[in-house]
Amino acid sequence: MSVFKNKAFAVLLAFLLLLLDGHLSLLSRTLFQSEFIVSSHLLIIFFLFYTIVFNPYFVFILSFILGIIYDFYYLGIYNFGIATLMFPLMVVIMIKAWKHISSEQPLSRFLLFFVLIFILDFASIGIAYFYHLTAYPLNDFVTYNLAPSLIFNMLIFLFLQKLLEKTYIKGRH
Repeated sequence: MSVFKNKAFAVLLAFLLLLLDGHLSLLSRTLFQSEFIVSSHLLIIFFLFYTIVFNPYFVFILSFILGIIYDFYYLGIYNFGIATLMFPLMVVIMIKAWKHISSEQPLSRFLLFFVLIFILDFASIGIAYFYHLTAYPLNDFVTYNLAPSLIFNMLIFLFLQKLLEKTYIKGRH
């Protein structure tokens, strides 16, 4: 059994990816002088593979706990709930999707990831609008946040897909 398929290691790796996502997003703001805001979603990439390998309940609970940590760490107590809601929702969509599409196909994983990132980012800004947490214009969000984030995350996914496929999917049967 690979260390990557160990639940304790998966929890530790997911927590580290949660921290790395925030730092990569902050780095992008510094590099682009806040003109473009790239939201890194490495954690979602790993959740995509975790839902294939691990028990769905384990991944759901992990996503819920990491959502709480994300909300408190990055958004603060007054914006609590966005990631706590969205991370488990993404996992549920992944679990349901694997019942209808093949997790073995790289294109299926890529397209599912694209749709998930779109839903995650768009729903997060929607929730923020609903609760009056932001007044960021939607056209600016799409142009300066959503599009760069999708491009960045798709490139990262393509870069990591072969490695993650070898680690999590090959030889699991």
